[in-house]
Amino acid sequence: MSQRRPDPASEDAPRPIESALARDLAVLRGEARAPGPERGAAQRRRRRIWIGTALAVLAFGAAAAWRVWSRPPEVTLVTVAWRDVGAPPVLLSASGYLQAHRQITVSSKAQGKIVEMAVAENRRVAKGDLIARLESDEARAQLALAEAEHADAARELKRVESLRGGGASSQAALDRAQTRFEVSRAQRELARVALDNREIRAPIDGTVIRRIRDVGEFLTIGVTAEGDPGTAVVTLADLSAIEVSLDVGESEIRKVELGAVALVTPEAMPRQRYLADVIEIAAMADRQKGVVPVKVRIRTPDRALLPDMSAKVSFLSAEPSGPIQVARAVPASAVVARGDARVVFTVDDNRARAAPIKGRDLGDGFFALDEGPDEGTPLVERPPEWLRDGGVVRLAAAGS
Repeated sequence: MSQRRPDPASEDAPRPIESALARDLAVLRGEARAPGPERGAAQRRRRRIWIGTALAVLAFGAAAAWRVWSRPPEVTLVTVAWRDVGAPPVLLSASGYLQAHRQITVSSKAQGKIVEMAVAENRRVAKGDLIARLESDEARAQLALAEAEHADAARELKRVESLRGGGASSQAALDRAQTRFEVSRAQRELARVALDNREIRAPIDGTVIRRIRDVGEFLTIGVTAEGDPGTAVVTLADLSAIEVSLDVGESEIRKVELGAVALVTPEAMPRQRYLADVIEIAAMADRQKGVVPVKVRIRTPDRALLPDMSAKVSFLSAEPSGPIQVARAVPASAVVARGDARVVFTVDDNRARAAPIKGRDLGDGFFALDEGPDEGTPLVERPPEWLRDGGVVRLAAAGS
């Protein structure tokens, strides 16, 4: 019997390794059908590859979503601050220093040792009140001598006039007696003035804001080591008229006009407000500083205002229509409703804390607080709807 040779085209015929590998790759790519049992195996391999790829994509997406949803939300903060309720828009703000409209250094006309100081610092005095007294023994003696000489000249004049009436004295003798009388009278007045000058009195109504000398010190012509006149005793200020002296930049001075209204806030009293009027704009700028000196006068000063206090001056666009109130306020965007209450969220150790508040909407983008966090407390701006007390938050980076 003759042996049959295999058909090269038959599926059961042995295949060279290279052609079998090429056919398997074609089957995997879907370009050919798998022969016999291998066809199902190739399909299963493709199925496993697609399933593995899909599972990897799903796992990656789930991980990314978990990172996004598990990361705390980023929030920005605003601060509780004092706000002027009822004030017109502010055109410009600048800082300056309080000063009395009238401030003088009281000095003695005479030299000598101080034996009495009748005033203390911060004491109010009226014009003519005694401030200090110098030793006056010599001046009193000079006055006594001048009074004695004047009395003698008066008696002599009377005697000569009597003699002249009887023809026993000449006109020249009468003239000499008259001259002596007038000279002695002038010397007596001069001695009285010298004695009066031993007492130093207030030239104006005011407040003693500085006591320069004390009992036992000697007043003399010249200048002290501190730069005060050698005869200076105290500094008086009329605190019934208080002004603020400040500098306004050259580029901003066009916003300031004489008679314009301003709002003064002393740095030492941040909740106090004083209306003021612009009374002076310098006729010349300071070239070195690039500013123009300006003065405003406070309308109703009180005793809490002291010279040399620093203050902020806000120039207003118009006269206020009513009283200006100072209230704690926050941006209205920080106020949200939770149930029946209005709350803001403070931040403590990266956790939001709900704080109930009471107040009113000012209608200008701010909310005035009657009850709530103190001034300076940072709050979450635009809290998300889902944010609740104790929720973890992440503070936005500065400048973001």
